[in-house]
Amino acid sequence: MEKRRRIQRIREEKERIAFFRIIFAVMLGFSIFALLQYETAIWPKILVGVSFLAHGVLHWIEAKRISVFSDSRPARNIIRLRYAVDFALIGLIAFFFPLLIRFELPPLPSFIGYFIGLAAFIIGDIYLERTQTVLDPTHPTKKELRSKMPVLKAR
Repeated sequence: MEKRRRIQRIREEKERIAFFRIIFAVMLGFSIFALLQYETAIWPKILVGVSFLAHGVLHWIEAKRISVFSDSRPARNIIRLRYAVDFALIGLIAFFFPLLIRFELPPLPSFIGYFIGLAAFIIGDIYLERTQTVLDPTHPTKKELRSKMPVLKAR
């Protein structure tokens, strides 16, 4: 499958899941807020777990659907690994500040660790994207997926 067609199909897959991702992201944000407000209640903890798990399942489904477009098995594995890294980054971003507040961690070392973690995720993602490009040059990069490209007409 040519690159333009892949870009269109991947965008369609992302649009198909976008509504559910937004719902679960809002639910995760609300549940983290509720967890901080109602520390002793059990329902916020369950809600955090369910919403984070649901978000992870959506990531896994999207990774599986998008990796099918690649012909190379190692490239498919890299694509799935990139989605796993993206999901882990979501977890880092979502849980850093609540954990900082909840456990009253010292701010300076916590932020240093946070930024080191962010840098590690970004460098890892760049490395995985370059590896993916080497393994399957016709698979689009994140930059190509974000760029404005004319939509192909159905035949």
